Amino acid sequence: MKKVDSNSIIAIAALVTSVVAVFIAWDESRLMRRSQEAAFIPIIEIEGGSDFAVPDIHLRVHNTGHGVAYVESLEFLYENRPLTEWSEFSNLFLNPDLDRAVEISWDAGLGYYPIGEDRTVMAFQFPKDLTETLREHLLYDAAEAYTKFDVVACYCSVFGKCWTKHMLNRGRPEPVNACEPSKDPAAALWSGYVASRPGARTDG
Repeated sequence: MKKVDSNSIIAIAALVTSVVAVFIAWDESRLMRRSQEAAFIPIIEIEGGSDFAVPDIHLRVHNTGHGVAYVESLEFLYENRPLTEWSEFSNLFLNPDLDRAVEISWDAGLGYYPIGEDRTVMAFQFPKDLTETLREHLLYDAAEAYTKFDVVACYCSVFGKCWTKHMLNRGRPEPVNACEPSKDPAAALWSGYVASRPGARTDG
């Protein structure tokens, strides 16, 4: 009858214990990361609106979640096609009187959005004496056009999880594998606006 080597048994038991401990630590780390990802999810919301007290038309991007968001791409769409030319934008959403009087200000729509960030990506401001003209235009002439205008943001969390969000879709952001970086469409519209009038402001 062979003798059992107690040292070998102890060594094997120690090895098994180490493997189990490593697995438990890995599993706990995985669960902790998932818990952190769930607790720090950024939620990007996009809002287009008007303020007749100013008066203006504005586009705002908010981070209403619990984590930092990095917006890697932003698109302006009309009937699901990219809208990048100021002349086209003006023809769709303004009338000649509003176009002649409008002043644009803009801020970078791409980049980091801390928790609670509320950024006005673009604002179209008009003289006070055009308040009623703007109101009637938005309520009647351009109402249908604005229902076809969408803004789509693709953004990621610090954990590398990414989502897309449509302005026209009030539901949850849609998860995606990654975001394809883009140029800022607000910058493109601003450039076209400045080119259309030599006396335009340059403080964007």
